[in-house]
Amino acid sequence: MPLYNFKAQFADLVANFKKNQTIRPVRKRPTVAGDTLYLYTGLRGKGGARLLRETECTKVTPIAILSTPAMVSVCLDNRFLSIEEITNLARADGFADATAFFQFFAKTYGDLFEGELIEWFPF
Repeated sequence: MPLYNFKAQFADLVANFKKNQTIRPVRKRPTVAGDTLYLYTGLRGKGGARLLRETECTKVTPIAILSTPAMVSVCLDNRFLSIEEITNLARADGFADATAFFQFFAKTYGDLFEGELIEWFPF
């Protein structure tokens, strides 16, 4: 029963079926395909929690994101992505472009993020 909290900037995208994935650090009990996911916003806020969706996890893929001033790259399932693939991944994850994606991960996690891409049914 994995529960995920989304920042306000992503909440409407999740609720409106426009964001069907999330990139997160690996948990102590990792999420696996077939798990029911409970997607919330506001879990740690004063305004109260709101359930955005309840859905089934379809796929979990290892991901690494490098974002330094000298170099940016994404390795998904042990394969480096092209610029076009990174842009598509960034947009699918709720960012306007790859630059915003890399800036978010650098600010949130530092130069190197290692985790998993969690995908769910879009309906």
